[in-house]
Amino acid sequence: MTHTILVIEDEASIRENLTELLELAGYKVLSAKNGVEGIKAARLNKPNLILCDVMMPEMDGYGVLHTLLKDEELMHTPFIYLTAKAGIEDLRRGMRIGADDYITKPYEASDLLSSIEMRLAKNAHLKDKYAADMSGLENLLEDTKGALDLESVLQNAVTIKFKKKDAIYRAGSIPREVYYLKKGSVKSVKYNDDGKELITEVWRDKDFFGVIAAINETAYTHAAVAAEDSELVSIPMDEFKKLMDVNAEIANRFIRIFAGNIEEKENELLEIAYGSIRTRLADALVKLGERYADKLVDGIPMSREELAQFVGTTSETVIRTLKDFKEEGLVSVNKSRVIPHTDKLQAMKY
Repeated sequence: MTHTILVIEDEASIRENLTELLELAGYKVLSAKNGVEGIKAARLNKPNLILCDVMMPEMDGYGVLHTLLKDEELMHTPFIYLTAKAGIEDLRRGMRIGADDYITKPYEASDLLSSIEMRLAKNAHLKDKYAADMSGLENLLEDTKGALDLESVLQNAVTIKFKKKDAIYRAGSIPREVYYLKKGSVKSVKYNDDGKELITEVWRDKDFFGVIAAINETAYTHAAVAAEDSELVSIPMDEFKKLMDVNAEIANRFIRIFAGNIEEKENELLEIAYGSIRTRLADALVKLGERYADKLVDGIPMSREELAQFVGTTSETVIRTLKDFKEEGLVSVNKSRVIPHTDKLQAMKY
């Protein structure tokens, strides 16, 4: 497979030299003379890697990367800065924004090619291992325990206890911290115009939540409410950013996984909203079954009302549909708690 590299550089001689070097190395090369043209070329051609100068007219390299990180199709593309500025603050700024590497001019051709090869290979590996789902996040946290130094932060932080139904934060409020759930469960909820509650996510032990809003410094779009008695740690943003500053690549992957989870959750909600009642409830039970896999012997710890909120329907409809599911052998009931038979639910025909 021939990889495509986009070179964004305002100096024609450097741009031409880079193009020649990369083509001799077997790469397909695209070029742009400023940041604005570079963004257009990236969106049109979806390169495998981007080399970008920092100081350019129209838009500098920081602006280019900031823009591309918001693009779903380009946010995972390896990005290497090429610059004559070699100060530590310049380096930290570039890596903090999300660059994968930072090479100063003048550079050795062998160093540049080695960096490109390494980033392309690593990106292919990380795409597989750190997928935008909970397994990807678990792999990332497991692989980076030492680098993130999460344990020391959690040990020094104050544990906050919430009773079931206590509000942790409300939609529209501005985040000041990131939350880590030590024990219990928390639900993300959204209210419709009639005041009815829709559960959009359930977080459990060792989950982070409130991350994207905190990082983007935007208001919460959903509320967070304790689904049962819970203990959590509030990590101030400056502490969380210190964790992220330890390793820029870790930070990028961490944030991108969460971004992927949000998009995935939005798609799930659309599917739930437009599916039939049976399909919606079956899908919800499968997802909750995976989420509460360690508690399925006792059943999903959610009331019929909470299940209705998760599915987006009435309690009466959920009760009636669960009765049908029980008769069909798709679920069992243990002391009012539902035990989903996920294999049967996934195989059922609607």
